[in-house]
Amino acid sequence: PPKPFALFANDSEKVISINSFSKILAPGLRLGWIETHKKVMQRLTTCGLLDSGGGLNPFTSTIVHELVETGDLARNITALRETYQHRLRVMDSALKENLPSAEYVLPQGGFFFWVRIPDTNATELRSRAKDFGVDFRQGALFSANKGMQEYMRLCFAFYDTDAIREGIKRLAKYVRS
Repeated sequence: PPKPFALFANDSEKVISINSFSKILAPGLRLGWIETHKKVMQRLTTCGLLDSGGGLNPFTSTIVHELVETGDLARNITALRETYQHRLRVMDSALKENLPSAEYVLPQGGFFFWVRIPDTNATELRSRAKDFGVDFRQGALFSANKGMQEYMRLCFAFYDTDAIREGIKRLAKYVRS
């Protein structure tokens, strides 16, 4: 596994990592944590917002604190990893079976496959793919210079395995048409 971020933060006051519970506990949960050098953390924890208590939600913080302390958060993360790993394998299999010309690297983190269909403009593809009941985000949306025209970003985290299989089948049918 990668080196824990806190080990990097201890070396420099120029490194701050801001994290969220939204992907590991509940989508939309607006609570997170900061990892940084001890001196930076001291400055952050003495700012007026935190000192007055006006910017935090103590109820949500208490619930999440209990989940961390009881080990429920760790168990949830384990379950999510298993679920997402299974969905990732299902999408990989569906792509290999239905779109063998697709090029991609298995994701090592995150919730998305970056799929390249050679000689295809993903923006044009997306505008017509909705007729086949599929949607995706085109790579150009994530490029500062409008590159990645042949790439699609496909999510495997949100959908159940049946929806993933069906979505890839529909996408493949459309690409071949």
